[in-house]
Amino acid sequence: QATLRRSTRFLVTSYNHSFIDRLRDAYRGYSTERQKAKAARDILLRKADDLFWNGSDEFDLWGILNYPFLDTGVSPTSVSASSTPAAIVEAISVAANYANIESKQAFESNAVAMSTALHRYLSTTLAGGGDNSTTILEFLKKANPQIKVWHRAHRLDGTGPGGYHGMFFYRDDDQGVNPIVTMDPTPLPVQTFGITDKTYMVMGIGGIVIKEIGNCLMKWFPIS
Repeated sequence: QATLRRSTRFLVTSYNHSFIDRLRDAYRGYSTERQKAKAARDILLRKADDLFWNGSDEFDLWGILNYPFLDTGVSPTSVSASSTPAAIVEAISVAANYANIESKQAFESNAVAMSTALHRYLSTTLAGGGDNSTTILEFLKKANPQIKVWHRAHRLDGTGPGGYHGMFFYRDDDQGVNPIVTMDPTPLPVQTFGITDKTYMVMGIGGIVIKEIGNCLMKWFPIS
């Protein structure tokens, strides 16, 4: 039996709300305190999402982009007008089938996240001539039916070697990417200083774990 131990880190933010603020809220008829609490929660969730993608070597957190066992590759094919649609389809299809072929069908990707720039090009560029042609993205979906989920991720925009854009092929189930959340965003007891209350909000995370890394591939593409 193998055991994997990971670090847990706590994200913390806070907001203030005073007696004067409550008087203003009562006069206006709405609660800015609830808005502040929502904003604090959103800050924690956005930071957690950043760490789930990028990880942190300083705090020993694994994210998708710094995961130590993830296969990566750089495509020589540019996703741009300098490449034919057929060449683009071929390069992306090779990446989509990489896990299945390399593992001799032991593993298989069934989802892909791509940079917003890649998605924009693939979804707006025709795969062939004529008004009735489908886009490259539509053609890719038909050519790779095993990939059930196609979505955008701005974290993959220009974050690869040389500013390349990413396509992350993975498994969209419990064997895929598992964010570790040890504590949902939670407000701590209010601390009062004079007429002002301070509320700290805390979230606990442990980065991500990918149970079957053989299903995954990060492929970087030049784009113009």
